[in-house]
Amino acid sequence: MPLENNQSPFDLLLDIDSRAKQLTRNYPIENETRVACSGIAFEIGGYELLVPIGEVLEIVTLTSLTRVPGVKPWVRGVANVRGTLIPVMDMRMFLYGQDVQHGISSSQNIRVIMVDYSGHPVGLSVAAVLGIRHYWKDEQVDEISEQNQGIAHYVYSSYRRGEELMGIFDISRLLENVSFADVAA
Repeated sequence: MPLENNQSPFDLLLDIDSRAKQLTRNYPIENETRVACSGIAFEIGGYELLVPIGEVLEIVTLTSLTRVPGVKPWVRGVANVRGTLIPVMDMRMFLYGQDVQHGISSSQNIRVIMVDYSGHPVGLSVAAVLGIRHYWKDEQVDEISEQNQGIAHYVYSSYRRGEELMGIFDISRLLENVSFADVAA
């Protein structure tokens, strides 16, 4: 389209914009986009919980741990993960006073969610890692299922999808807990 009446390029762009808006004014308005959230689902104490995926460094399966003397019973020991010694804490023992591996021989695999604690990796052993779950942000609700009341201090909200209510576990609150940091027996 040539410039008319010595029209500047900017004026031409304004004219094109105006005509485009007139032509599209009857088009349907785009719906608001939904924000997706992802997390790692895990089982502890017979209940399924979710930790936001951004708070998880990795998930590992350990076949052996080295016990550390003079620590609380929920400190399972240390593991060598690719040359780095990682402390591993038993989540069920810490939260419920029951061993995650109760009834499981020590030679079997231990599922561990690795998280960052002040720049250092820490392993949290859980009964099972159930995989990645995806939810919409608008499915987040400020309620906690009755089954999670025992650990309500660490579950700050939930995702509701139909009848399913999955608690969101607050790793930061766990790691900042004075009792969790006090590992000496």
